[in-house]
Amino acid sequence: MKKVGMIITVIMLAAMMFAACSKDGDMQTNAAPTDANTDATTAETPTPSYAAEDVVGIWCVGSMLDAAGAPVSADEMQRLGAGFSMELLASGDYFVYAANGVLLGQGTYSVVGNVLILSAGGDETRYVIENTDALRTTSDDDSVTVMVRSVADIETDVPDEDTPDEFDVDE
Repeated sequence: MKKVGMIITVIMLAAMMFAACSKDGDMQTNAAPTDANTDATTAETPTPSYAAEDVVGIWCVGSMLDAAGAPVSADEMQRLGAGFSMELLASGDYFVYAANGVLLGQGTYSVVGNVLILSAGGDETRYVIENTDALRTTSDDDSVTVMVRSVADIETDVPDEDTPDEFDVDE
């Protein structure tokens, strides 16, 4: 009897995962529950909506997952050329730079709901905006790249120690 229960659970989980996938293979974050026993009072979580201003800044590769979902090592990321960064300007233009700062390419971008769409030369790359500090894209081979906001892009109110304090008064 326990085997039957486990098999039913696995089938239900597989059905839920299948229902959560679009035809492109990208996971949908707002898929409806498929379990008939789900409490009717459970509200569906709405997909967040972002504005272009939310993604302006410099983004770097934070992590990668292979097609099986396993983390890619730092050595493998380097071999794959994952040291690039991306600068998104408020004008809707973007630039991609190699780790050494050389410009690799450029294009335009737009934001629709929780999706960042990069366009260049007739091609599009779509990133799901996880939050204002993380973007995720799934490649054709089912590998995943997560971009994170660059620490250099985060403004701070810490004064520069080399800058004299204009309010110092010599006594």
